[in-house]
Amino acid sequence: MLARSQNRAAVAGSVFDNCCSQAQLVRVNFQFSCSRRVLQPTNRVRSSCSQQMRLSKTSRDTFASPKVKRAAKSCMTPRLNIPRTLARPTSSDIELEALKKDFAELSGVPDGFVREMVPSMAQSMVAGIERTRIIPTNNTVNPTELRVVFYDSESESVMAPTHILDLSSSSKASSSRQAFLIHQLPFAANCSKFPSMPASSAATPAGNKTSTATLPVVRASVPSPETFSLFQMYLYTKDASALRAALLPIDWSSSMEKVVNRAVVIKGLWSNACVLGTLDNEEMWDVIDECWSVVCGVIEKTTSR
Repeated sequence: MLARSQNRAAVAGSVFDNCCSQAQLVRVNFQFSCSRRVLQPTNRVRSSCSQQMRLSKTSRDTFASPKVKRAAKSCMTPRLNIPRTLARPTSSDIELEALKKDFAELSGVPDGFVREMVPSMAQSMVAGIERTRIIPTNNTVNPTELRVVFYDSESESVMAPTHILDLSSSSKASSSRQAFLIHQLPFAANCSKFPSMPASSAATPAGNKTSTATLPVVRASVPSPETFSLFQMYLYTKDASALRAALLPIDWSSSMEKVVNRAVVIKGLWSNACVLGTLDNEEMWDVIDECWSVVCGVIEKTTSR
């Protein structure tokens, strides 16, 4: 059991390092890069857990990528209300029957195991995101689906994104929208308030044999679109240590501006997780509490001088 936890931490850790620089990994004006590959039959899904050791390096590279790092750094520094603590929401369990209808290969697989196997696929899912591009379209008014092209579509090491998330800010002060390539499994399995996702051709074996596909567009609003990449990578990897390092990088306290920026990022991640009804085994909330406490302590110490 301990070895399994260590393997899983290694897998997610690398994805988190990359993700911090990849904050814009899946963000653009409906033009970007995605993945190619679908869920394998149950026996292959189960066997994917044995790949966790091999996923370690790639995961870290994902969270260390320049794009997620920019996501963690790209938050503006608005007037910020800094409460002493960030309340944990009350979460309810998520029934995965609807998800299992979309993925027949998950039939009979316990819900807990479905969630546990997501980190073992993180490397393949991130690789899929990086190898997909959205084909430009003239239909800019709330399209319901968009065409994408997959590069290296025959590779066994990538898993195709299943949907495109059209993300907007819930703040009335912002009308901007960002597009994220996502996989249905991590969000459906871990977010009780995530919008329902229509069936996707990319989530079928047949949809994995072509170089192009049409992906459904799902719309959602969150308080902090700027930190969504960090949230996405945590759902994929479930690596608490990597999340902690992403929220508090080495030089985070070198200036007051950076300290306040950390507060913006942490609160943004927390607010997104609350709004989407994130189901977690307390690790994510523990990291958020810890990092928030540290940042608030530095702010209080500095402003009390």
